[in-house]
Amino acid sequence: MGSANRRIDLEAVPFQESSRATSTFASILSLAGPHHDELNAALTRLLPKSADPDLALLQLERLLGSAHGQEQLPMLLSSGARMLDAVLQLLAVSQFFADTFVTYPDAFDWIRKPVRNPTTDDLTAELKASLDQCQDDVAVLRAFRRFRQLHLLRIGVNDI
Repeated sequence: MGSANRRIDLEAVPFQESSRATSTFASILSLAGPHHDELNAALTRLLPKSADPDLALLQLERLLGSAHGQEQLPMLLSSGARMLDAVLQLLAVSQFFADTFVTYPDAFDWIRKPVRNPTTDDLTAELKASLDQCQDDVAVLRAFRRFRQLHLLRIGVNDI
């Protein structure tokens, strides 16, 4: 699309700090590269429905600015930006969810694929398999942290 379509259309979004939001929105679009126009349209459509558009926008900027964030953009924009909608809902309510996505890029799989609620035996087997791969105490603690964060994310995803 041409540069005439590269405008930022935020009038319909109820931001608390509109000047900061405009700057953050521009930063996000600069990170989008060839997906600029598609992301602009999706955010313009989705942000007005957000529980906290300011927080969602700030966390999305952080996510896309992370090492693996831009790699996720085509997936987020696929299927009419359905994935982006789900991620924005999570980002609008929790710094924790943003931290989880930044730390564990594979956490997007929890949104891409429906996740059934695991049984206690499933959770125990999954954690045991992770711990069996650990070589030292630091790795054990890292495995516990990852397990906890990913399953809290699963609960959050199932709630939206």
